[in-house]
Amino acid sequence: MTSAPAVGHPVGVQDLPALGRLLEQLRERKGISQAEAARRSGIAPAYLSMVEGAKPNTKTRAASVPAQTVLRALAEELDGDRAELLELAGYDEAAAYARQSKAEADERPDEVDQVEYERLAGVVKQMVRDELRAAGLTPPEETADQEAEERR
Repeated sequence: MTSAPAVGHPVGVQDLPALGRLLEQLRERKGISQAEAARRSGIAPAYLSMVEGAKPNTKTRAASVPAQTVLRALAEELDGDRAELLELAGYDEAAAYARQSKAEADERPDEVDQVEYERLAGVVKQMVRDELRAAGLTPPEETADQEAEERR
């Protein structure tokens, strides 16, 4: 089994208009509004509207590329192909890994061993750390380390 790719910023070719259209089609196929899809996925309705419309961020003037965690949540909620959404956003390595993981899961659907669980937990923790840093925040474990240093 290969290890998960490094998480972070997209490095592949992005097709954000196609990503937006696909999300809109999935949402409409499911028969739910943008507001409801956003609520169920844990994101702001305005953000989902911006992603579906491939509209630029008002601050950066660049099209908004959703984080991998957002795409995973949307894929799950809208019954979409996670790998396809990741690929359209430019997360090529994560998309390849998602395809491989799905193929492996299809081979052994009910088998999840402790090693795989711990590996996935590590991947999720790293994704959260990266998202916090991208938002200009300090991950909790780094804050605790800094506070301990200051007490010394």
